[in-house]
Amino acid sequence: MSTILKLKKKKLQLDSLLASYNLFSTVYFPTRIMNHSSTAIDNIFLNNIITDFSIQSRPNGFSDRDPLLLMLNNIRLHIPTA
Repeated sequence: MSTILKLKKKKLQLDSLLASYNLFSTVYFPTRIMNHSSTAIDNIFLNNIITDFSIQSRPNGFSDRDPLLLMLNNIRLHIPTA
C-alpha cells in the first residue's frame, strides 16, 4: 500500500474516532509551509453543534507554523443569575 493511501486511511480513522465523540476537524489547509513541502499539522476540533464559524490562517513570520484564528458566530452564552 502506498504512503498516500496509508495516510488517507489514518485520516479516515481519525475522522471516525472524532465523529464518535461528536467532534470534527476544521482546518483543511496547510499550517506549516516550508521551502519544498506544506502540511496541515495544526487543527481545531469543534463539536457538531457549532456550525456557524470561520477559521483563517494568520501568518506572522515568527515561526514555521501559522497561527489559526477561529471566529464563532451566533454563540449563545448561558449567564447564571444570582
